[in-house]
Amino acid sequence: MTSVLALDIGGTKLAAALVSASGDVSAHHEVPTPPSSMGADHLAAALTRLAVQTATSGSPVAAAIAAAGPLDLAAGTISPVNIAAWRDFDVVSRIAKATGLPTILLGDALAAAVAEQWLGAATGSRPSSASSSPPASAAASS
Repeated sequence: MTSVLALDIGGTKLAAALVSASGDVSAHHEVPTPPSSMGADHLAAALTRLAVQTATSGSPVAAAIAAAGPLDLAAGTISPVNIAAWRDFDVVSRIAKATGLPTILLGDALAAAVAEQWLGAATGSRPSSASSSPPASAAASS
């Protein structure tokens, strides 16, 4: 079964799972996020251990990292406001090197929205274009 290594970087926990194309989770691990006072390298080591532990539970074809911003998607770096030790931290390169997997980064809000549309309450809905144009009432008052 084809799967992806999904990583979630949060202020209180680091989570990893192997997720199939149908949304089945074949492995899941999480650990508390180490305190920022322990330093960036300690945080990176915890995330890397978690990623490798979870990846070796199967044969993922890629990795995806979700984190709070700010993010620099092109550079693959994160500076999450809830993890002070990581500023311009190159998370994509670290995970790609540790796992040998092609790795992408996306914001946690986008990851949640995609998951909701894929498997949650928004299944079958189409993205709205309403956010790109003002409501009719706003257009009428201008």
